[in-house]
Amino acid sequence: MQNDIKKFGIRLVILSIIVFSISAIVFTQFLKEYYLQIFPYVLIFFVAITFINFVIIQKSSKHRISRFANSFMLSITLKLIIYSIFIAAYLFFNRENAIPFVIVFMCLYLIYTVFEISLTLSLVNRNK
Repeated sequence: MQNDIKKFGIRLVILSIIVFSISAIVFTQFLKEYYLQIFPYVLIFFVAITFINFVIIQKSSKHRISRFANSFMLSITLKLIIYSIFIAAYLFFNRENAIPFVIVFMCLYLIYTVFEISLTLSLVNRNK
């Protein structure tokens, strides 16, 4: 179990470095006017939520499939609620950057969700 969490953490850090590097190139070379000062914090937010969610799912995968399914659905629901609150709070205070923020947020959401689900599925298939 600890080994799976450690592997996931390492892969998550590598993914985050790649995302940060690509974003730095895109925002400094092509989209300077759309760079948001909050971007590094949003990236850290995604890393933290993704890691916590994986740990919860990983621990529940050791139990019955019904418990895993319940934990998985609950973690997805809570994650969406947390993301919605984060988006609403940012947009409440920064309406002028709404469109770039939502686009960046959705891109990060897709990247980290695909990453998390692909590794979760491999974990579940291995534990069968």
